[in-house]
Parts: sequence; C-alpha cells; structure tokens
Amino acid sequence: MPCSSPARTVGWRDPGFIHTSFLKDLWPNTVYTYRMGHLLSSGSYIWSKTYLFKSSPYPGQDSLQRVIIFGDMGKVV
Repeated sequence: MPCSSPARTVGWRDPGFIHTSFLKDLWPNTVYTYRMGHLLSSGSYIWSKTYLFKSSPYPGQDSLQRVIIFGDMGKVV
C-alpha cells in the first residue's frame, strides 16, 4: 500500500481492479454493450452485469475523438 495514514485508515476502501480498453472502428451513433469478466483459479469465469454506451455521432471524415470514462471510487464520511 503506497499511502500512509489517514488515506489507508479512515474510510479506506480497496479499489478492486482497474481496467483499460481501447475501442477502434466503432460505428457512429450506435449502442454497444459490454461486460467484464474474471477468470477464477478453478478455471471458470464470473461476469459483471451488462452495461451499454452509445458511440459519438459522426462529426466528419478522418476526425479523431478521445473519450475518458471515470468512475468515482468515492469515500463516504
């Protein structure tokens, strides 16, 4: 654990896993679904619920779009 007190003592919560994904060649204005999985030591998988997002509308040919999605891991006092 890289943090010291109080970051790891008061209301500290294990952040779990952080996932990174790169999506290419998405169709504009299209709804996509996804879910995350984890391989257990037994060889079976567990899966998250299914989530969805809608891709950006088509802004013009050869345009670059970058999106960052951040989920607050939060702290409740």
